[in-house]
Amino acid sequence: MSKFYLEKKEFPEREVAVIFVNGYLDSKAFDKFTDFIDEIARGGIVRIVINMKDLNYISSAGLATILGEIKELRELGGDLKICQMSPKIKNLFDMLGFSRLVQIFEKQEEAINKFEEEKKKMDDY
Repeated sequence: MSKFYLEKKEFPEREVAVIFVNGYLDSKAFDKFTDFIDEIARGGIVRIVINMKDLNYISSAGLATILGEIKELRELGGDLKICQMSPKIKNLFDMLGFSRLVQIFEKQEEAINKFEEEKKKMDDY
């Protein structure tokens, strides 16, 4: 059985949550991953950063799950950004064109700051 762990850190003052993904994001982890994000969104935080530093593997089901969550978060006025991907997973995202659909950052703080920049622009608008 493949190992899969999720942990979150919320930054309420910045209206952002970071989800740390560890292990294998495949069809067995699909429900746990979506439920975890949906719970955060129900709590009012719809701007989410996925930290993939400890993600070892992502299947096509995992990729589809991420796309589905992006769509749902955007419909709620939020978004999803990804940070700290391994070169192998980043290459997969690039090869499949996912890098055009989601913003990817090297560092977690860069992703959080991008959310803040976007929020400031919307507030100024």
